[in-house]
Amino acid sequence: MGDFISNLIKLLLKMILLLVVLYVGFVVVVMIVRDFEGRFLNEGEQTEVVADSVAVADAPTPEVAPTPKAKSKSIKKEKPSPATMFDEPRGCVTSNNLKVEIILDGKYVIAEELDPVWESRGYQMTTDLTVAFIDEDNTYYTDQIVKIPKGKCARQIGVYKSDHYLYDDKTLPIVEIMNK
Repeated sequence: MGDFISNLIKLLLKMILLLVVLYVGFVVVVMIVRDFEGRFLNEGEQTEVVADSVAVADAPTPEVAPTPKAKSKSIKKEKPSPATMFDEPRGCVTSNNLKVEIILDGKYVIAEELDPVWESRGYQMTTDLTVAFIDEDNTYYTDQIVKIPKGKCARQIGVYKSDHYLYDDKTLPIVEIMNK
């Protein structure tokens, strides 16, 4: 009976190890996909090439000068701002630290709330809360932890309509760290 229990414990430990390896592999794949997306799939400014119309005559006549070659123009399409700002700050969204996930257009920072229980144990597990904040003065990087000091919280100052594939068709609160 002792060999049976010993073999059962070994089998359970192997299964747990396999699950941990699968989970770590999944996390690594997700990180690689996010990195690939961040480097290669960001939408930049869209341009459209427009050619000027050129009238072509069969044979030039002495009264008409030949027309110059067509030039291409680059027209930038203005995208509407994804942010809508409020006149006054609203209530606190969170007092927990935030983990930067993505920086869009060098201006909009998308961050996820860190779970305080897991963070106190040394892990960076996030909750379901995703926020955006606008900060052109500071430089952020992916996976940076934005600490919210005691006595302050992330208050909502607007909404951000995300068109990023990870947060597709999501409206996120725009927050700013302020006194409670």
